[in-house]
Parts: sequence; C-alpha cells; structure tokens
Amino acid sequence: MGYSYTIDKPKLEDLLNASKIYWKCERQCKEKCPGRGSSEGLKPPFTLSKSHDHIPQPERAQVLKVRDEIKERALNSNDAPRSIIREALLTQSDECLANMTGKQAFRKLISRARNGKAGFGFNSKCLSQIEIL
Repeated sequence: MGYSYTIDKPKLEDLLNASKIYWKCERQCKEKCPGRGSSEGLKPPFTLSKSHDHIPQPERAQVLKVRDEIKERALNSNDAPRSIIREALLTQSDECLANMTGKQAFRKLISRARNGKAGFGFNSKCLSQIEIL
C-alpha cells in the first residue's frame, strides 16, 4: 500500500472494544493530507474513504518496523542506546536508511521507553493529583 495511518477515532483507551475504527493519514497534521479510512475493529479489511494527495512510501513500513524493534530492545535489555541503534540499522536498505530520523531521535525514543517502564513522567489529569513534596 505505501501509506501509514494513525487512529483518529475512538480514543486509545476505547480501542480494544471499538466496533469501528477511523484512521487518518500520518501526514494529516503536518501536510494536511486528506487520506482517511476505516476498519471493523482492528481486523482487516481496511476501507479507504478519502484518497491521499501524495505518493505512497512503501519503505515507511520498514522504518516503522525498525523503530518498534529499537523500542522493544530498549525495554528488554540494558544495552547502551548506541549499540541498540547500531545493530538495528546495520542490515537496513539504503532506501530505509534515507527515510529514518536522526540518531538523536532514536536515543530519545529509547530514553522515553525506559523512563515510561520505570514509572517516570507522570502527567496529572487534574490539579488534585499533583503532590508537592
């Protein structure tokens, strides 16, 4: 297909019980792409309701896969971020590498994944949840 989507509706907490999920192109926010679609829950088929205004990027799927592998390895090992990134990028194609974000973005991804696992970064939903020590 060559297009990547993010969830538009329902909210993430309602996702597992949703009977219908609406998707939007991942370029919708930055580039105002009108591409949209829907699916019956998280199962195929995916039905395109509005076409995209840009060409497909088939290598984007591989980029997202590598990003998920880096995040998974960060959560399950204590290896240095540099070695996690190096090993993940070692076998990738030139097209995939050309569409990757910088190494600093991967380091930040690893840091966020590890901090989230450790319980850091609490974001309160209201003032009553804030505790000042």
